Amino acid sequence: MPNFGFAIDLRKCIGCHACTIACKAEHQIPVGVNRCWVKSVERGTFPDTRRLFFPVLCNQCVDAPCVRICPTHALYRRRDGIVDLHPDRCIGCRACMEACPYDQLFIDPNTRTAEKCNFCANRVENQLLPACVSVCPTGCRIFGDLDDPESDVARIVERDAFMVRKPEKGTGPKVFYLGADDSVIRPEAAARPFYYKEGQVHLRPLGAPEQDPESPGDPRVDYDVPHEKPWGTDMVLYLFMKAVATGAMLVAAAFWLLGFAGPLVTLAAPALSIIFIGLTAAVLVIDLERPERFFYILTKPNWRSWMVWGAWFLTAHGVLSAAWLAAGWFHLAAALDALAWPVLGVALLATSYTGGTNGGRGSDRAVGHRRIRGAARVRGVRDRRERRLAARRHPLRLARRAPRDPRVRERARAEPHASPRAGGGDDPSRRVLRGVLVGRHRRGRTPAACAPGCGRGRRRDRRARHGGSRPRAGRKRRMGVRLGRGRAKCASELMLNV
Repeated sequence: MPNFGFAIDLRKCIGCHACTIACKAEHQIPVGVNRCWVKSVERGTFPDTRRLFFPVLCNQCVDAPCVRICPTHALYRRRDGIVDLHPDRCIGCRACMEACPYDQLFIDPNTRTAEKCNFCANRVENQLLPACVSVCPTGCRIFGDLDDPESDVARIVERDAFMVRKPEKGTGPKVFYLGADDSVIRPEAAARPFYYKEGQVHLRPLGAPEQDPESPGDPRVDYDVPHEKPWGTDMVLYLFMKAVATGAMLVAAAFWLLGFAGPLVTLAAPALSIIFIGLTAAVLVIDLERPERFFYILTKPNWRSWMVWGAWFLTAHGVLSAAWLAAGWFHLAAALDALAWPVLGVALLATSYTGGTNGGRGSDRAVGHRRIRGAARVRGVRDRRERRLAARRHPLRLARRAPRDPRVRERARAEPHASPRAGGGDDPSRRVLRGVLVGRHRRGRTPAACAPGCGRGRRRDRRARHGGSRPRAGRKRRMGVRLGRGRAKCASELMLNV
């Protein structure tokens, strides 16, 4: 099966918003919400100013947090790698919006269900390109099968420098940006005005601005799509009422096990718990966009979602509280003894089940389910600590082979220390990635010469040939250089800008 992905060349994007209009026309998207859009960032001072454009769409993540957290399996991953949505299953809980680290989901005001970009799956099934690709006047969007080495997108991703959004999240995004500037791909790199039109107001402001960049030439967001906060004060109210309901039964069960019996333990506590557990359920149901579908979380559960477990814990807690109240009303001490430990355990589970959105949790898997930690065991990279740092901090897609384009090598000679693919910088984990993602040594194979003095014919220190003790040899070993007999094996020279 194919594994579809996008490569977007930002050097060609002119910010015409044709992709946004085509997407709205193709999927009949209402006004005020977008599946894809073009973010713009301005930087510099007159006359040296520049406006950067950044098309934004769903990344169709390999390890999608929205799929994990959806309680009803409304979001699912297709066999072709596209993350799609069943509108008939969606209950409008907005958990997917909270979990997505890229703000790519929204609530459709007409259907009151979640919506997102799905790479125009209806067109892809009919062997057509997505609408945004078809209308792009400059051809900056490249769509295809990432697993097909003959496809344009696979060749571009392997050959050119690319960046992905928030690689530290470990979601394995499949939208690769070529020629991306740090100010557009990193959310905190550019100052964001209170509202995106603020930069176009022609009135002279009085007083100090609320968000003033450090210098006039710093990048600032000129246009972006606003996003509502998925969970607000209703979540605070829900947590408070749930804590009261479960806390009352925790105290009642603990007191009963300690030998304290009385109306407060047998009647008042379960009655209070039932009232507040009912209010909690009412708040949760009313907060749904499709409250008439609330029972889907029990009848069509996604057991990987903590919300499903929470629903069952609250249901069990309500049933046990009612049983405790009935046993206390009819003075059934044996029944209370039998219920004490189950009530205590379920109350603890119901108290602590709210485990977050899983939005920032991810594995060290890369696109294609290959581990960087295993691939980092290449000739010249021996430090286990550096490999662990690389696997934990930079879960990026591995290049299948080293680039052979002479133009890429020429650019590497000019900029040997810049590597947008590895995220820039010079810490050990990124040094490892530069060698792994681009060079990917194989034992017994000599890399192509990437800089003057590297490759065949280079003269070496005799003492350093087998890892000598001279300081120069030690520095080379720390930088990832292993010298063998007859030829040099240089991993650090493969820190290419590719």
